[in-house]
This record gives sequence, structure tokens and C-alpha cells, in this order.
Amino acid sequence: MAGGMWPGMQTGMQSGMPLLLRPGMMQMGMGQGMGQGMSQGMGQGMGQGMGQGMGQGMSQGMGQGNRQNAPMGQGPNPFLMGIMGSMMSMYAAKQGENSGGLAEDLEVPERNGGGRNPGAGRGEAAADRDVRRLGSFFKIEEEWVKRLDEIIEKRTDTKERDLAKLYEVLDTARSPSGLLLTKMEEMENDGFRANFKRDENIDRLVDEFKLDDSVRWRLVELRVRRSSRQDEDLERLQQHLRYCSDPSFVAITLIKKLVQGRLEELPDMKAAIALIEAFKLEEKAAAKLREIVEKRADDAREVVAHIEKVLALAHSPQATLLKVAETLLAGGMVSEGDLASIAVEAHTVKKMEAKKRKLEEKQQKKEKQKKKKKEKKKSSSSSSSDGSDSGSGEEDSGSGSEESGSGEEASKKKKGKEKEKKTSDAEGEGGEDGGDNSKEGSEEEGGGGEVEGDAKKKDKKEKAKQTKDKKKSKSKKKDKEKEKKSKKSKKEKKAKDKKAKKGKSKKEK
Repeated sequence: MAGGMWPGMQTGMQSGMPLLLRPGMMQMGMGQGMGQGMSQGMGQGMGQGMGQGMGQGMSQGMGQGNRQNAPMGQGPNPFLMGIMGSMMSMYAAKQGENSGGLAEDLEVPERNGGGRNPGAGRGEAAADRDVRRLGSFFKIEEEWVKRLDEIIEKRTDTKERDLAKLYEVLDTARSPSGLLLTKMEEMENDGFRANFKRDENIDRLVDEFKLDDSVRWRLVELRVRRSSRQDEDLERLQQHLRYCSDPSFVAITLIKKLVQGRLEELPDMKAAIALIEAFKLEEKAAAKLREIVEKRADDAREVVAHIEKVLALAHSPQATLLKVAETLLAGGMVSEGDLASIAVEAHTVKKMEAKKRKLEEKQQKKEKQKKKKKEKKKSSSSSSSDGSDSGSGEEDSGSGSEESGSGEEASKKKKGKEKEKKTSDAEGEGGEDGGDNSKEGSEEEGGGGEVEGDAKKKDKKEKAKQTKDKKKSKSKKKDKEKEKKSKKSKKEKKAKDKKAKKGKSKKEK
């Protein structure tokens, strides 16, 4: 094989493919059949020519070349490899067009923080991934997708709202492509109106968590794309939003994961919510647990069961969860050594708390005993004072009875004295009357000149009675004063006796 060519390859190359060869390539040698086959195929059709020519020519020429000169078969032919590579690239490009570009959508970053893939194809930027996603969902032609992308690029402020409205309108259209053309004309002429149908479920979720308008537009897209699972999606989305610090951000990220196909469904939070309630986790720990469930959606059940085991061993579940969260978010699990250290720490802390409780209980008992002693002292002093008061009351009642008895005796004596005085007065009056009668007889005998003297005597007697009565009242007053003084002196003596008794009882105690 001269020049590294098999017999017959030079003639085939010269006759069949003169334009595709560089100078000097004629000497490489390809079979006669390849030249004839490719010349016929180029005239009649690539399929028949390449099939017949390459089949016959390569089998004959390469078979002869291998038989005559074996070293040529050690490496592949670069020309054939180029043809095969171009064919494979054409096939891959065709498959990408048929798939609608959805696989590519998942990896493209968003333009302005929103969705254009830089540097794809002929030096032009590919369409926004949200626009391409809409086109692939409704099977819109590529040219209309590009036109819509150009229009949306000029309406960046209302992009999310416009796309959400297109989802809602095209969902019920018979011909989505035709309706899209009319809506694009409205956008270009500023006649497009994004008035949405009222959805009670979306409105309730937005009002409950005070979500942004961007979340509302994403919820409309989610409703159209996953209409059969809307209730389940909203329920699980609500579970996640209850335990996060920024509901709007979390809602958008979860909806994007569902729409882009990164999640088949939102992870169920029921088991995690049970842990939150059982261990009474506060806001930070609950939000971190929700984040772990979202991150580990594929093995969420196993992770939640593992977290329950960790929290059961821990003394402070909240602090322990915050410590362990980074390893769980990174895709790992808490090691057996870490679990043992958590258990030991909890045991030591429990011992310390038990000691503190015992000391506190002892102190409380001592304080109670002191209070009881004070109460006993107060009760004993109050009882002694009550006894003295009762004794003084009895003495007062006795003195009262004595006073009443002395008063009765005094009144009896006074009455007896008054009776005696009255009898004495009556006798004196009777004697005077007898004397007067005798005097009157003598006066009558003497001529009745002494009548005036009798009247004067009567006046003197009355005056004498009045003076006696006054003296008696004065004496009564004096007697009463003396009795009062005697009572006071008795009371003072009793009080002194009581004090003396109290002092003796205290000394004895």
C-alpha cells in the first residue's frame, strides 16, 4: 500500500469527492465503491448514495487494504470521524428542539435576577426561561416564543404579572398560538389588561401570610400547571409558610421548584409540626426545622425521625437543633459519638438541676418553720392578752355588780333615813301643833294677837327643810364621787396585778 492508501481508494476519491479533499489527500486511498457511491448519492440522494457507495466501497477497499497492509488499520480515519460527529450534533440539536428546551430551563439563571441564558446559538441570547417554559407548556411555535421574549424584555416591570395573565388566558383557549398573537399585539399597542379571575384559595393564602403580588402571579401559574393538585399544593405550602421568617421569599422558591420540576411535590410538614409541638420549639428552631425538611425533601421522613431521636436525648431541644442544623442541611446525619455526648450533657445538667431543687426545698422548709414559730408566738401572746381582758371583764362585771349592790344598799339606807326624818318631822310638827294650840288657847285667851308670829315660824320651818334637802343632795354627790374613786383605784390595782402576772409568766416561759 503506497502512500498509506488501499488499492482503489485513490480512483474513488478522485471521481466521487474532488471538492471535499485537500491537496495530497488523494493518496490516502479509499475504495472505488466509495467514490462511485458518493457520486451517485450526491446526485440521487444522500441516503441511497451513502448507503450503497460506503457499504460496497468501504467493504471492498478497506478489506483489500487490510489484507495488503495491516498497519493502516491501527487508527480511525479522520474524515469518517468528522462526518459521524456532525451527524451526531445534528441529531442532538433536533432532539433538543423536540423537547421544548425544558431540560435546559432548569439550569439557566434568571435575567436581572430573572431568566435569560447568555451566549446560546449564533451569538444571540436565548429566550427568557420563564417565556420558554410558557411556550413549551402550551406548545407555541419557536418564532412566536422569540417574539414574546422580545416584548417581555421591554416590559420587565410587569413581566411576572403579564406571564401569569397569559397562563390564565391560554389555559382555556382552543388555539393558544392564535390567542397569543392577539395578546402580543395588545402588549405592543399598550392595550393588554391583566385582570385576573378571583380565586378564593389564592386570596385566602395571600391575605393570611401577607404575601407579595409576585407570589400571587406565581400561584396563578402553579394553578394552571398543576390544576389537578392545587388543593394539596396550597395546603402544604401553607404548612411551610407558618414556620418561616419571610413567607413571600419561601413561597416563591417552593413554587419555582415545583414549576421547574425539581420537586414532584412539596414535602409534607405534618411529622415536623408534631415535633415542634411535642418539644415546644420556638420560632428560630421551628424555622430551621422547616428549612431542613425542604432541603432534604427526598429523605424527609428519615431525617425527621433522626431529629426526633436527637431531641429526645437532648436537655435543651431548641439549642441542640440549632447546633445540629448545619450538618443536616449539608446532607449528613448526627454521628453516634455526637449522640452520646448529647446524652451525657443532658444527664449532667439534670443532676445539677436536681441538686439545686433540693437546696431550694431545704430553704423553703426553713422559711416555713420560721414562719410557724412566729405565728405560735403571736398566737400565745394574743391568747394571754385575751385571758387578761376576760379577767378584767369579769372583774369589771364583779365591780359593776358590787357597785350595783352598794348602790342598792345606799338607796335603801337613804330611803330609811328619809322615812326617819319624815317621822321625826311629823312628831315635831305635832308637838308644835300642840304647843301652838295651847298657845292659841292662851292667845285667844290673851286676845289673838300672836297669829302673825305663827306664819313666820312656818316660813322658817320650810326654809329649814330646803336647806336639809340641799345638804342631803350634796352628801349623795359626795358619796357617788367616793364610789367612783374607789372603783378607779380597784381597776388600777387589778391592772397592776395583771402586769405582774404577765411578767411572771414570761419569766417562767
